[in-house]
Amino acid sequence: MGFELIYTFIISGKIGLMVQALGLSAHYSSMSRGVIDTRDVIYFISVTTVFILLTKLSLEGRKW
Repeated sequence: MGFELIYTFIISGKIGLMVQALGLSAHYSSMSRGVIDTRDVIYFISVTTVFILLTKLSLEGRKW
């Protein structure tokens, strides 16, 4: 929802579309209709990978 909120504040066309494309719902809406696009799959794999790496860094940074 964060990128959709930012998108509503941006008036410019190209920048607004770029911000909207970063959002989760832009990629999920086509997949929920049954359309499997490689761009959407790559997006979800990339987001998952980034959050797994951030979690790993966070856990490694703690002193046990």
